[in-house]
Amino acid sequence: MDDSAHFRCSASNYLGLAGSAARVKVNPDTEEAAPTITSRPRDARVQEGAIVEFTCVATGHPYPDLTWWNNNRIVNSDGRITVSNGGECGEWGSY
Repeated sequence: MDDSAHFRCSASNYLGLAGSAARVKVNPDTEEAAPTITSRPRDARVQEGAIVEFTCVATGHPYPDLTWWNNNRIVNSDGRITVSNGGECGEWGSY
C-alpha cells in the first residue's frame, strides 16, 4: 500500500486567502527511533488579551506522544487554551 500523498492547508478571512502544501513520501522499512524535538517552541511577549501560539514538532518511530506542561502541570484544552496534536502540537489562548 502506498501512503505517499500531497497535503494542502488553507486559511481565509474577509481580507483574503493563504495556503501552503507539502508532500509525504513513506519509507516502509523505517527503523525504530527515540523521540527528537525538531521544532521548538519560541518565547513570546504579548499584550494582555492577545492570542499566543506555541508549536512543538517531534519525530520518532513509533511517532511520539506530545504533552504540554505549564508550572509542572499538564495543559489541557479548555475555554481559554487549545491544545492540538495533529503532527504538531500547538497551544494558544488569550492571556
